[in-house]
Amino acid sequence: MLEKERHNLILKLVDERSIVSVGDLLDLLGASEATIRRDINALAEKGEVKRIRGGAEAVRPRHQPHLVGMPFAMSQDVNVPQKRAIARAASELIVQAQTKLLKRSEHVIVMADSSKLRRKSAMIVAGLDRINTIVTDDGAKAEELEDFQSAGIKVIVAKVTPEDELKKIA
Repeated sequence: MLEKERHNLILKLVDERSIVSVGDLLDLLGASEATIRRDINALAEKGEVKRIRGGAEAVRPRHQPHLVGMPFAMSQDVNVPQKRAIARAASELIVQAQTKLLKRSEHVIVMADSSKLRRKSAMIVAGLDRINTIVTDDGAKAEELEDFQSAGIKVIVAKVTPEDELKKIA
């Protein structure tokens, strides 16, 4: 891939996501880490992106960016009941939408427990204009969901049941 092509793709990704990590760019561009870092530096020198530790950030972000989340080993035991409720609701949604998804490949579903919505620190997976559905738990407050609903996003709230509260799966 030519340098200009890489630069255009990096700019497109930064525009869509506000922040892109070097790791993401490695996966998407198939270039070496050194090449990607040089590309980010070149774009930063031109003022087209901001160079940040571990990646690049949009000069004028569309939304509040966050690059890192909690490692899986640390987060797997956090909010377990909420995650189970969200997974149950999402699985029902997937069965209902199976034929729609086959016909339409651009259906973006975001699953996040209510604490992520409150902190507004969930990793950015797509701009609000690209998200079709958000699945969250019943800890989310109505006013927290209004921004998503007013943007035309379907919001599914999963009720946490006593079974979800159990620590171990039987």
